[in-house]
Parts: sequence; C-alpha cells; structure tokens
Amino acid sequence: MAGRPDDGDRWRLGGHRSALPRPGPPHPPSRGRCRGGPGMTRALLPLGGVPILVCALLLASGAAARVEVYEFDNAKQEARYHKLITELRCLVCQNQNLADSNAELAVDLRRKTYTMVKADKSEREIADFMVARYGEFVLYRPPFNRHTLLLWIGPFVIMVLGVGLLIGTIRRRRDAQPTEIDQAKLEAAAALLETDSDRKPR
Repeated sequence: MAGRPDDGDRWRLGGHRSALPRPGPPHPPSRGRCRGGPGMTRALLPLGGVPILVCALLLASGAAARVEVYEFDNAKQEARYHKLITELRCLVCQNQNLADSNAELAVDLRRKTYTMVKADKSEREIADFMVARYGEFVLYRPPFNRHTLLLWIGPFVIMVLGVGLLIGTIRRRRDAQPTEIDQAKLEAAAALLETDSDRKPR
C-alpha cells in the first residue's frame, strides 16, 4: 500500500524503533534447575530423594537386624546367654560365632538360645540340643574326640601337605637346573667340534 514504509524504512525511522520488540536481558543460569522450569524441578526433586530414602531404610533394617534387645529374669540368665552365643558357631559364616554374625540363621539361633535360657535350660542342655540338631560343627570350640578329630587335625594335615608339596617342587626345580646347564654345554661343545672339523683341510 502506498505511503506505508517497508521493513527497511522502519529501521531508518527513529519514531518507529520503539514499536519493535526489544530483546530482554538474558536470564542468568540458575543453579540446580532443569530446562523444563521450576515445575519440572519440583517434580524431579522427589525422584532424586528416592535412592537416599531406600538407602536409609536398608541401613535402618540392617541395624535393627544386628541389635536384638532381650529381657532376662536375672543377671545369671543374661550371662549364660552371652556365654552361649560366643561358644556356638554360625553355620553359614566364615569362622564366626553367633555373637559376631549378622546372618539370618545366626539371628534364629540366638533367638532359640534366648528361648531356652528363659526356660531355665542349662548350658549343657542347650549345647546338646544344638549338637543334636546341627552336629559338632555348631560348637565354636568343639571337644577333642573321635567325632571331632577331623576338625582338630584337619588344618594341620592340610598345612603339612602344603609344605611338603612346596619342598618337593623346589627340589625338582633345583635338580632340573644342572641337567639343563649340562645339555647347553654339550650342545655348545658339539657346535665347536663341528666348526673345527670344517676348518681342517681336506
């Protein structure tokens, strides 16, 4: 339409510059915000807290499994209980007694021990019950008899066999070294003889 300035004329006319939208100042980058805005940030915050909550619950459950509060009728019962759980072995652990183990089986055995102590069972009766149910291995320090002979001498037998095997290996290596050296010397001497024979005039 006549008389209407085009886009190029608007930039040249000072009066029309205010009609053009001016770019606003750049937004400073905010820390900890996503590109989706504050709403998305608030939506993601609970998701970020889920792993922390799960870890806290696991730690709390593990601590609850380790700490067992039992009530006793008197100090003798409590002393008997603590003595027994140090003399009974955790059957699924590596050389641990019931007092030091957090395994589920150890928790069950401690509970059973507590029940029998509360029933005024003696240490001998409780130990015999555990042995009858789980064998001599349940005793952390089993008595030396024909049933526990392997438990007592087994580690020493294994150690002696290991030392004997090590000594035999060292001796075999030591005896094999002179043979290898002598063989090398024989080969070198044979090579020298062959060289000397080639040098002799025919």
